[in-house]
Amino acid sequence: MLDGAGMKSLFRSAILCALMLLSASLPAVAQRDVTPGDPVFQRWPDLRQAYFENYETKVSMHKYVAMPMPRQCAFFYTAAFSTLQMSDRETRDKSVRDCNQRLHDLGALHENYSVECSCRPVIGRDKYRLDYAEMPAQVFAPFAMFYRDRQGGTARLYGFAEIGMPPAGGGQVPITIYNSNGQQVCTGTLTSTKRVEGTYRLDCLRGTVISTGMLQGTRGNAPIAHSVARGTTPQGQPTTVVIGLPSQLAYDTYGRI
Repeated sequence: MLDGAGMKSLFRSAILCALMLLSASLPAVAQRDVTPGDPVFQRWPDLRQAYFENYETKVSMHKYVAMPMPRQCAFFYTAAFSTLQMSDRETRDKSVRDCNQRLHDLGALHENYSVECSCRPVIGRDKYRLDYAEMPAQVFAPFAMFYRDRQGGTARLYGFAEIGMPPAGGGQVPITIYNSNGQQVCTGTLTSTKRVEGTYRLDCLRGTVISTGMLQGTRGNAPIAHSVARGTTPQGQPTTVVIGLPSQLAYDTYGRI
């Protein structure tokens, strides 16, 4: 005959078994198929071309895309398209390995993000490999702005940008800047022609710094495509805005105004 402790143990075992049977009977969450019109392919037209249009890559048996995640970290991608000798796993591992190498080359991101950015396979076997809601529906990228303070020295503002996805042919979209703790520090607009290029206006730090100018896509001396602008404040003071580079790399490349 079971005592009180034995009965409790038996009851817990029965509950656990029932939960396991219930979970086994539930249908698996369907992974969403990728389509050329998805935001990720609007964000990177060259990826859409490689994935759906270029004959040499679209016919690959195994195709994987990796990005730094969570989604606010997704400012670049690495894609791997298999050769005849590459297995599905080898293709997946290559996409993540290349992504991690790119992260290493770009340097520290702690001034831009409080979360840890880590590479994950996000597309594979023509499906999203994570919940579709985790994929960025906006343009996200590290952000840096350099401007003159009241003493004439160079002040810095670091964080990440969230930019509305521009419509086909371009148009005005909202741009919001958050500091590394996720607090909103700037709002504005970007009149975009493609990706993160075009005229912009930013109102930062509750009106303390207002910057206007024209963002232009460039590679410069950096190992990744990004956008940069030499703008001005209403008082005529110079500002430099960099979207797409970690803070230290942005400062080393453009921070001396």
